Amino acid sequence: MKRGASFARQRYFRILALIPAVLGVFAGMAPTVYGAPGNACGPQPSDFNDIRTIADWIGALQYANSSQSSYGAIKIHHTVAFINQQGAQYYRVVPYNANVAVAALLGAPVQGKIAVAERWIRWYLAHLNAGTAPGIVLDHWYLSDGSGETTCPPGIDPYWCNHADSFPSYAATFLGAAWAYYGAGGNVGFLNAAGNKQLFETVAGAILNLQQTDGLVTENNSQVRYLMDNSEVYWGLMSMANLEARVFNDPAASQTYSLAASRVRDAISKTLFNSTTSLYRVAKLGDASFWEADLNVWYPGTVDIAWPHLFGVTDGGSRIAQTQMKALDRSWDGQPNPDWTRNIVDPNHFLWPSIGYAALLTGDCSRARTQASFIKAVKFPTFPWPFSVDEGGWLLSTLSRLSQ
Repeated sequence: MKRGASFARQRYFRILALIPAVLGVFAGMAPTVYGAPGNACGPQPSDFNDIRTIADWIGALQYANSSQSSYGAIKIHHTVAFINQQGAQYYRVVPYNANVAVAALLGAPVQGKIAVAERWIRWYLAHLNAGTAPGIVLDHWYLSDGSGETTCPPGIDPYWCNHADSFPSYAATFLGAAWAYYGAGGNVGFLNAAGNKQLFETVAGAILNLQQTDGLVTENNSQVRYLMDNSEVYWGLMSMANLEARVFNDPAASQTYSLAASRVRDAISKTLFNSTTSLYRVAKLGDASFWEADLNVWYPGTVDIAWPHLFGVTDGGSRIAQTQMKALDRSWDGQPNPDWTRNIVDPNHFLWPSIGYAALLTGDCSRARTQASFIKAVKFPTFPWPFSVDEGGWLLSTLSRLSQ
């Protein structure tokens, strides 16, 4: 799970984590899974029930009252995210997290996923921000019944008003989810409804507007180029290229997005990879210096290096992807740091099933299965916070692939 390319997103999750405690309470990217000791790559008897449990939980996070503007929105978690002084309880919809979850759901062997995805895509397109950030859907807040739609709940810290933590990531992951919808057998007529081509191009345009001369995209109003965001952007732009070719029948536009994606991929290889350490960098900063990977810091120093092969910039079977995961495993296998597959290693207590899926993409079924079993032991069946909807999506992807 990406909790952000910035410490702002880390701050956000710290804030959200307080409320449940007080209350007491991805198509086109599938790799070939190869060689692992024992039968770790094979299905287990409980897999289908576990997949269904996660899928049902994701579906239950979606607002289902078609008379409300919240219809189709997907909450980040089933617990309250903010309570104001008047006692109003707000739930949060974070487009990035929902996009990742929907893309994963569409790759799972479950019924009902197309309907969930359609409702989400429809909500997203209806909430494109036409203000300071065209093509971006801001975080939204709703009351329990789906009423009270707002991007700035009364009494909340102004920082979270009209907030979108990462413009390029929000846009890119939506495009990825839409392409996953197509790949899962979604309705082409739904995607290509009147006016949708322009809406999708507005979303993609938000990414192109942030692409710099070096090929990388910057983060909102900063000049920082993050590896995580750019990996997701590559996926999003390739997804848009495919949508233009397969859905909108516009080869010229498809080529535009494909070339933009290639620029991102090439820039990641040339700029965000340290050939001396053989590790990806966290970011290129505004002064052209680099934020290097730090394998003694889980986030963002370590997890970032798995993002390129999670989002198709590199293949999981490539030497570079294998190198990233081997370095991660060496540092987080109990010596010197805790084993990431059997422990909660994030100081904010998130579980990062994205790394389990990253391991699976490189052929490490054993670690992927071990982490999935650990998450099941500590989170099933009620998924207490911290466990966000996108974490559910990553775990769903792992179990779906392992169960094949």
